[in-house]
Amino acid sequence: NNINNIKYLKKVFIMKMDPDCIRDILFQTEERFVIIPLPRLNFDTCKMEDPEPLPKEKYPYIYQYDMKKLIYHVELAAEMDFIKLNDLKDIYKIEDLTAQGHLLLADIRNEDVWSKTKDIAKKTGTFSLDALKQIAVNVVSSMITNYFQG
Repeated sequence: NNINNIKYLKKVFIMKMDPDCIRDILFQTEERFVIIPLPRLNFDTCKMEDPEPLPKEKYPYIYQYDMKKLIYHVELAAEMDFIKLNDLKDIYKIEDLTAQGHLLLADIRNEDVWSKTKDIAKKTGTFSLDALKQIAVNVVSSMITNYFQG
């Protein structure tokens, strides 16, 4: 059962949140629905086997991520209500962005805004998705203010 596979994956592969990976998942989902094959348990070896990497042509924003990292961040994006995720038999299918996902992506789409957001997060030591969103909103507000004052 895949739910057990994923629970196993979460127990074994604990990792830090990568905001760039979340952002790339949002960009990819905005362009098209995403299908991610899930690891399977090889009953002969009793080990989890990773699926093949995603094709670059079809998934230009997320192909470079290790499958464990990608699955971890897809689940995180779904838990944060940024994507609509279907857990099918052997795959995750990301149907679309949620309203929250669209709002977050609108705030962090611009490379300059994203770079400044990450710099401020690094300086303040706050890397939660909520903090990154607040920082991005403030960076955009500051840019708008500077535009009208300049």
